[in-house]
Amino acid sequence: MTIGDNVLFVGTVNLDESTFHFSDKVLDRANVIELKVLPYSVLKKEPRTSGLESWEAVDSAAYERMKNRSAAFELTEAEIDFFWSLHQELQNLSTKLGIGPRVIRQIDAYLKNIPKNGVLTRAEALDLQVVQRVLTKVRGTDEMLGRFFGPKKNGVLTEAVSRFIEWLDQFKALSDFKETRRVALQKMKELNDNGFTL
Repeated sequence: MTIGDNVLFVGTVNLDESTFHFSDKVLDRANVIELKVLPYSVLKKEPRTSGLESWEAVDSAAYERMKNRSAAFELTEAEIDFFWSLHQELQNLSTKLGIGPRVIRQIDAYLKNIPKNGVLTRAEALDLQVVQRVLTKVRGTDEMLGRFFGPKKNGVLTEAVSRFIEWLDQFKALSDFKETRRVALQKMKELNDNGFTL
């Protein structure tokens, strides 16, 4: 039996000090989605179900019709400039960091397939892709990353003095990069507290 393209594989993993991180090769081929804890009040409002009761089967042909598989590269010039500039900044930190062409094509495919129902804007989707596809691979020591996420003021990295945040502000026409900023601040905190970020 052949597994059709309408079957998607999703995996979960805990990332903490007790686990090994995925290699960059694995991260290049996946969107890493960090789940957030919902307020506990939701538990009272929604009965616990398997969620399968409301699902309808989608055959392979219907699934294919939902996707934009255009081979045309549709990132805007401003988006291309953003990712190229980010790639160069990361390469300045370490030649092991950066954004490969495969990842850029996958980001392009992701943005081409944003649902038309308005649940996610292009600016929000772009922000999520930076977090899921790029920042997941930005890890290292304060010595390596501090140059981009710093400099320190009184020994502490802050958003106000971060070169990364200043760099990000140059592209505010594309997105407010709310999630990217949140993850960058988390990485700054890890650099301050531990001397490295994972």
